[in-house]
Amino acid sequence: MLPMMWPYILVAVIFRFMDSLKVFDHVFVLTAGGPGTTTRTLQIGAYEDSIINLNYSIGSTYMFLLWALVFLTARYLVSVLGKAQRRAAGSET
Repeated sequence: MLPMMWPYILVAVIFRFMDSLKVFDHVFVLTAGGPGTTTRTLQIGAYEDSIINLNYSIGSTYMFLLWALVFLTARYLVSVLGKAQRRAAGSET
């Protein structure tokens, strides 16, 4: 039963991971990235550098790093859970 649920588990895990990185609104409303830089996230850094400081290249670099983190994590999860699904189905030696 569980091997047939792996694709759904994979999609749920990837979506929950992406949602866990979407913390800009909570952090910005509650603390605005402060005090100091204790609650500064990649999204807050991108906002401050690109919108407030008008340094668009650093802001876009932050967002590219965030995209790369999500992409590489999703690729890793697909490969690991795909192997687990094939192993559970008995098609991999």
